[in-house]
Amino acid sequence: MAKAEAEKIELLAKASAEQISLTGNAEAEKILAIGKSNAESYKLSVEAMGGNNFTQLKIMENIASQNVRIMPEVLIGGNGDAANGGISGLLGLQLLEQVQKKNMETSVVMDEKPENNA
Repeated sequence: MAKAEAEKIELLAKASAEQISLTGNAEAEKILAIGKSNAESYKLSVEAMGGNNFTQLKIMENIASQNVRIMPEVLIGGNGDAANGGISGLLGLQLLEQVQKKNMETSVVMDEKPENNA
C-alpha cells in the first residue's frame, strides 16, 4: 500500500514538472512570436516612411503619450527695452504667482463657509 502511494506521488510530481515545462516553453514561444511580429512591423514601417520620418513619428508619439511639454508655460522676452525685458518678465511672473495664490486662498475660504439654507 505504501509502495503504491509512493509511486502515485512520484508520478504526480513528474506530471506537474512536465506541465510546468510545457507551459514555460509555450510562453517563451509566444513572446518570441510577438517580438518577431513587432520587428517585422517596424521594418515595414521604416521601409514605407523612411528612417528619418519613422524616427520623428515615434518621438512625437512618445512625447504625446507622456504629456511632455515642448513649449514653456511662461516665456520671458524683451519688449523693445533689452535692459529691462528680463526683469519685467520675472516681475510679471511673480505677480502672476501671487494672484494665483490669492485666488486659491479665496477658493479654500469660500469652500469652508457654511451654506445658508434659509
